Amino acid sequence: MVWARTYLDEPVDLDGRARTVRMSRPHPPRRFRDRTGTSPQRWLLQQRVDHARLLLESTDDTIDRIAADSGLGTAVNLRHHFHRLLGTTPAAHRALFRSA
Repeated sequence: MVWARTYLDEPVDLDGRARTVRMSRPHPPRRFRDRTGTSPQRWLLQQRVDHARLLLESTDDTIDRIAADSGLGTAVNLRHHFHRLLGTTPAAHRALFRSA
């Protein structure tokens, strides 16, 4: 989890991570779900959206730059996941935060 938060902008290879901790491929996701209550993929997506949210609040970076820096790839992906998880758009969130 610490590694993933540190490298949010990089792809996560579950097979590689499983080898690193010397577990079979299905074992780490089960352990992860037991510990967090969610899948590794959902947890990582939430971390990426949270990171994007913080960047929107604290920088003037473009939506494209924030999408890349948070590991969501494109502005389209950022908008989609941001809206799905937070119920608003990145631009609206930034505007609301800046007006507060």
